[in-house]
Amino acid sequence: MNIQNFHMGWPNAGIYYNKLNKIYTLTCNYITNFISYNKFNGKKYTVIFDIDDTLVYTDPGNLFPNKKFPYNWLKNYMLFPEIPQIASIAKLCHKLGLKIIIITARPYSSEKSSIKNLELLGIYYDEIYHNKDYPDINFKIKLKEKLSKKENIILSIGDQWPDLLGLTKCLCIKLPSYDDFNAFYTYNNQNYYLI
Repeated sequence: MNIQNFHMGWPNAGIYYNKLNKIYTLTCNYITNFISYNKFNGKKYTVIFDIDDTLVYTDPGNLFPNKKFPYNWLKNYMLFPEIPQIASIAKLCHKLGLKIIIITARPYSSEKSSIKNLELLGIYYDEIYHNKDYPDINFKIKLKEKLSKKENIILSIGDQWPDLLGLTKCLCIKLPSYDDFNAFYTYNNQNYYLI
């Protein structure tokens, strides 16, 4: 199967769409159960999201000629549509009072676009980090290791392996990507399970 066939039908149908639905159900059940079980212990919990092909769809399958997305009329911004399932997870996390941290491999020069895109989509966050080591995305691993010393991280979601690595004792989800159509989850970053 090629990437175009995998993404065909997005955002309303297809293999990619169905896999994201499974991820949405698994993750929402986990978050609501976790919060319900831990709501009286007084701790503040944190979740981490990537941006590209996690919260927003950059069209890796080239389904949309010339990237004709909503919001393209805003000059000087690089803007993409939301991935409804993952954006809904982020919105649920916000509603439940979780701290939301965005870690993106985008360079700092795209920060203005990142902030505007998330604002237009109604995706709220507490902190956002761009890549000071661009184009090396492995900076995410070190940053998450550092954050895990001060934050009670319960979830990390992204489409690349560095979106998972650097964390243990929390749910980490690797979404399908342009080079691997599988999705995985782990709680310890040693054992990975297919979704």
